[in-house]
Amino acid sequence: MTDMKRVAVLAAVIAIAAVILIVLLLCRSASFVQPTETTAIVPDDLDSAALSVAADGLGTAPSPEVIRNELFTPVISFHPGTAGSSLGRAAATAHAMAFSAEYSLSDADEHLLSKAMLTAWESLAPEEQVTFLENIGGVISTGYDALADYSSVEGIFGDAGVAELAKAFFASPDARSDWQALEQAVNELMGSSLP
Repeated sequence: MTDMKRVAVLAAVIAIAAVILIVLLLCRSASFVQPTETTAIVPDDLDSAALSVAADGLGTAPSPEVIRNELFTPVISFHPGTAGSSLGRAAATAHAMAFSAEYSLSDADEHLLSKAMLTAWESLAPEEQVTFLENIGGVISTGYDALADYSSVEGIFGDAGVAELAKAFFASPDARSDWQALEQAVNELMGSSLP
């Protein structure tokens, strides 16, 4: 088989796997049990962002709207393999890092976070879900690269215009655990580990 045929077969297999994953997630979401909760507005320290709050008032997580706007939208805003995709991935990573730290995902109620992630996911159009699946692995990987050696990715964050946003993430004492909590929430949403 020529290299071009191998590439075409690989692309077809990846596309089929993405479609199967989406179908499985949609089937899973149809049987998802909805817990009792309310939505509250928490001013000042969280920029008046809506949080999902447990009925007992003890657990919180970002609301589906916040997840869609502050996590999913940056991740689906670029397309791999196109001009500028490296800058797009860097920008999406910086936004995802800021999101994970701002909402202290390592302290979030895992059940509420899972439910909010699923609700936000279901609000995406099918083509947005495919783009998210294509991009999220690179975003998570870039975040870990930044955690391991920020100087190795500092230039791309600067070129993408998000260096200050990325640096703010590292000001959080829980940066690594917040990033790990984000990865865990994404893995749970996807139903499997990211590559």
